[in-house]
Amino acid sequence: MAKTRRYEAAEFRSKDPLIDEFAESLVREGQQPKTIVAYQRDLEHFGSYLSAGRNEDPAEHRDPPYERLAAASASDLLGYTRWLQGSRRYAHRSIRRKVSCLRKFYRFVRFSGRRADNPASDIPVPKLGRRELTGVLDVDEVRRVLTMAPPAGLDAGQVARDRAILECLYSSGLRRSELVGLNESDVNLQRRSMRVLGKGNKIRYVPLTEQAAAAMRRYADHRSPSPTGAFFTGRSNARISESQVYKVVRTYMLLAGIPDENAHPHILRHSVATHMRERGADVLFLREFLGHASTATTEIYTHLSAELLRSEFEETHARSSMDEASPAPLRRQRQRRG
Repeated sequence: MAKTRRYEAAEFRSKDPLIDEFAESLVREGQQPKTIVAYQRDLEHFGSYLSAGRNEDPAEHRDPPYERLAAASASDLLGYTRWLQGSRRYAHRSIRRKVSCLRKFYRFVRFSGRRADNPASDIPVPKLGRRELTGVLDVDEVRRVLTMAPPAGLDAGQVARDRAILECLYSSGLRRSELVGLNESDVNLQRRSMRVLGKGNKIRYVPLTEQAAAAMRRYADHRSPSPTGAFFTGRSNARISESQVYKVVRTYMLLAGIPDENAHPHILRHSVATHMRERGADVLFLREFLGHASTATTEIYTHLSAELLRSEFEETHARSSMDEASPAPLRRQRQRRG
């Protein structure tokens, strides 16, 4: 039996009957709520594209039902993917996800007896280059965000919660969904540790900085226990939503002068990982800390300073130990000075 998250994504069901039936099959498979919502929206995007007239803008959304969806041809799908690739709005990774959704959807349509083929099975997808960071805050920028005066009109409890959210995200590198999913029973402020339910329902234990634990303790002193068991709460003491977390983080970042394109929660995850890597954190440690399935994902944080690259080189290269006169590795020198 598939596990489910301790909170649900916002409910969404397409009004197209075939898409809704497909969504129900995903529920039976045990797919995550966010995945089910994303697949439905991808299919509505394609259905809307198919519904566009000759002189109409394909990007304009058209409401369901989509009469051409079930019988779409391979040429329809090829034209759609070419249109996506010709638009600057869609990254290669997004296009690959949409094609994956279409393959799964038309496999479902074929197995349900509505057609004899899967028109998406041979549709080419764009290749992915090396994944790169979309943005990282430097240490001074993070400090400004964490110490920024709150916006006017917030009570003491709201301010304490916002501080705790910001400190927790930067301390632990949590994804937004992981922070939202935290329960009171997952957080041990005395030991400065959290039990985190990550992607694929994988559990990991993440330490907290002293500053984050202190901020979360101050927030806990202001709040009442939530009936949902959630640690972070929003309106009516219910579990905070991902959109609320986004608004909180973005508000403080904009007040701190962070550029609009970088003012979002995920940049704190990128930033703490980059800062730790620059200070010598091992890639395997970061993989566990961030909850990555593969070190290939973690390797985006290996853009290091010249000093750290030199330090790693001198400490690990065998030739440096062959000459007694060779200088001590930079990292060891720093440790002795410290």
